[in-house]
Amino acid sequence: MKEKFKELYQNPMRNLNNVTRYSGVFCMKPENDGYHTIDMMAMCMKIADLIEDEMTSKVNPGDPIFIIDRRDLIYKCYLHDMDESLMGDISRNIKYYNDNIYNAISDVVNDLMSINFSKEIVNDIESSKNKNNECGLIVKVADTLQSSMKIYEECRLGNFHFKRIIEENIIFVRNLKNIVSSSTISDYNPVFISVLLDIITEFEEELGEEIKRLSK
Repeated sequence: MKEKFKELYQNPMRNLNNVTRYSGVFCMKPENDGYHTIDMMAMCMKIADLIEDEMTSKVNPGDPIFIIDRRDLIYKCYLHDMDESLMGDISRNIKYYNDNIYNAISDVVNDLMSINFSKEIVNDIESSKNKNNECGLIVKVADTLQSSMKIYEECRLGNFHFKRIIEENIIFVRNLKNIVSSSTISDYNPVFISVLLDIITEFEEELGEEIKRLSK
């Protein structure tokens, strides 16, 4: 096998489509990390539009218009789950079972990334998970809400296996509200935070309605 062909062919970053999400749970429409990432990109772009529209409506004539760096946003979105291309999608119940397990998994992931990715890519992957800037926080929100939409869809399709999962997911959505509310970005960009909170609140309400429907 030719050297450069081999490097491109065996590039682990191509593996996202082979990483199945919701492992161990029956899905009406199975999903992999590749689809999750593309769907997140679409969600990130729309969230950016909603934020800019709201901020533009509040700008005084002559004031600078706030613009979200969509290239940075999409790049962060693309990389946010790239560590899973090496280790797969580990269930939350296992990954966050206790601090020892979480730290052990993190150590393995860091070792695998240092072996398979350049230092620059590793730094960019870690940066994609940083919630202390606008693009990073949008990615965090989109990551949680894309999962919420998938779980909601499975429930609407009649998949009773997801009843427990949607009940767990609404807790993650509420935790997300706390993360966004406490963000330091609110100190200098309150409108940005307000739009994100409005979006998250609507998701929380829709999930709550679906949980009520499933409980009847």
